[in-house]
This record gives sequence, structure tokens and C-alpha cells, in this order.
Amino acid sequence: MEVEISQQVQDWVELWQDANRKGDPRAQYRLATIYAGSSDAQAQQKALEWYKKSAAQGYTDACFALGICYEDGLGTRKNYRQAVRWYKAAQRGVSDDLMEHPAPMDRIENAMVQRYMEDETYAQSVDELLEAKASPWEDSFQGDLEGAQHGDAEAQNRLGHRYRYGQGVEPDMEQAVYWFWKSAQQGCEAGISHYAVCMEERKEYKEAAKWHRKYAQILIKWRKRRLGW
Repeated sequence: MEVEISQQVQDWVELWQDANRKGDPRAQYRLATIYAGSSDAQAQQKALEWYKKSAAQGYTDACFALGICYEDGLGTRKNYRQAVRWYKAAQRGVSDDLMEHPAPMDRIENAMVQRYMEDETYAQSVDELLEAKASPWEDSFQGDLEGAQHGDAEAQNRLGHRYRYGQGVEPDMEQAVYWFWKSAQQGCEAGISHYAVCMEERKEYKEAAKWHRKYAQILIKWRKRRLGW
């Protein structure tokens, strides 16, 4: 008697073989997401195992998923410090992905940089154009302070940076953290990143995990748009 195997079963077997025998990190990640879709505790533990195997090979999305597992306690106990570790690994992974898969625009930009370095006339015209478009805004502590007080998220981040490193003002970490937090609350990417780092340095790992996750999400979404994934 001939037994007909459904396409779904064939796909599952092929995916399992790619993940287990070939060690394909993308297949391992896909397999993990299937297990993660179950509310069963053992299935979630399986998901964690496959995410780990994929993340160990530097697969960005698996690193991010591991961060979620540790932050929310999926397949394991909650561990905010581990969550921070894997969210940061995902952030680094985005940079690696961009280097390994340059977008068409990257190649164009690289060609422009090369021409700028080699063609003196072209370099001069670019310099003149940039100078003409330069902002008249004065780079000063007072300017950042006024902008921050009026709700400018970028100014709030710059002000936090000034307080953190004592640029134009005495170093004050409490003020730095406050202004990074204000900036992050408005969705400023740099503010989110800086606030996450400050929370990590203070060993406030639950808060650090929350903001490292937000920053990793931003980078991953940007990567997908950039590379057309």
C-alpha cells in the first residue's frame, strides 16, 4: 500500500534535517519559532534550545528571540542580565548583516567616497555644497538646554551626553540619565541606546533589558528595510 505523505510533513522533515544535520542557523531559527508558538512548557524549552544553536552561529533574529525568552521567562527562568546580553548581540548582528549583504545604495555610497578621495575637483565641490547647507545653529550647552526644555528629543539626548562627559558643563550622571530618559521616552534612537547603557551600568537589568530590546527592534526593522528582507 502506498502511503501519501502530506506536503506539510515533508516540509517539516526537510526543515528538521537542515536544522539538525546541516546546522543551518536560519533553519534552526525557523524550527525554534514553530516550537515557540506552543504554550506547552516542553515546546518552549525546545524553542530555547534551537534559538541558542542558531544564536551561537551569530544569527541576528535568534539572538533577539533569546533576549525575549530571558526577559519574559519563556522556556527558562527570567534573567534580565542574559536578556541584555542577547539584545546587545542582536544589535551587533545587524552591523554584521549589513557588512555581509551590502545594499545597492551602500555600493553607490562607497563609489562616491572613493571618488571623493581620488578626485580633487569633485571633493572641493562636495565640500562647498556641505558648507552652504551647514546649519547656523550654534553648538553650545545653552542651545541644547533650551532645546531640551522645549521638548526637542535630539537636544535632550545631546544634553544628556554633555552631562555624562562634562562637555560645556560639570559632569553629572543624574542629569545625564534624566535627559537620556526624556529623549528615549520620545523615541529618539540615540536616547534609547544611551539610556539602556546607563541602566546596564547601574545594574538595573530589568530596565536595561526593556530599552536594549527597543533599540534592537529599531535596528532590525531598519536592516530589513535597508536590505529589502
